[in-house]
Amino acid sequence: MRSDIDILVVNLERSTERRTLMAEQLDRLGVVYQFFPAFDGRKGEHAREFRYDPAIAARHGLRPLTPGELGCAASHVAIWRRCSETGRPVIVLEDDVITEDRFAEDVPLIRDLVERYPLLRIAAIRERPGRVVESLPRGRQVVRLSNGPRGTMGYALSPQGARALLHEIDTLAEPIDHYIDMFWLHGLRIMALKPYPVWERPSDGLPSTIESIRWDHRASFPNKIAREAHRLLGEVMRVSYNASDYFTSIGRS
Repeated sequence: MRSDIDILVVNLERSTERRTLMAEQLDRLGVVYQFFPAFDGRKGEHAREFRYDPAIAARHGLRPLTPGELGCAASHVAIWRRCSETGRPVIVLEDDVITEDRFAEDVPLIRDLVERYPLLRIAAIRERPGRVVESLPRGRQVVRLSNGPRGTMGYALSPQGARALLHEIDTLAEPIDHYIDMFWLHGLRIMALKPYPVWERPSDGLPSTIESIRWDHRASFPNKIAREAHRLLGEVMRVSYNASDYFTSIGRS
């Protein structure tokens, strides 16, 4: 039976093995989903979704984004546009994840939660501290995270949340998961469903579809200063937003 939330699995056309693994997993669980054709950054397809300005990244001492990161970003932005335009909430999964065996039971729960929490993380790369804001059946909790957990492996988004993310995405200079974590920019608090029902699949020899670039430790001194200043500014913004949110919540109680 089709639910009133879309489940989209981001997958590059050439990544047939990943597509097969995800289809086998979700079909076995009885989850209704669709594959969302990912953008190929090698072909410059990201330009349809946002403006990428490496000059802005350079001014902040940040490395340039790889074609894979640009394609990943464009894929997620396109999903946000679809969510905003259709008015239907969405669960976004990347094609290298594993879901818990009862994930089909989680779908209606996530659908209900996303009405209250426009952006809900259901997977994370890094564990982050937070405070419990809601206790749920089966030992689940909704947790307000104080810092971004990184990654775009799995999250749920309402049309309202999609519009908030799109409002600040005109020009991109950092990986898309960094942008999602910048709640002080788009105003979407980082809410997480814990324990996470989705996690990263072990590599199993499958190559990553997003290239990575290591920092050049021989970077110039001005570049290192710019990078550190950018990091510190983000930290100040994060802490200030969290503090303001905390005292506002006390005032309401």
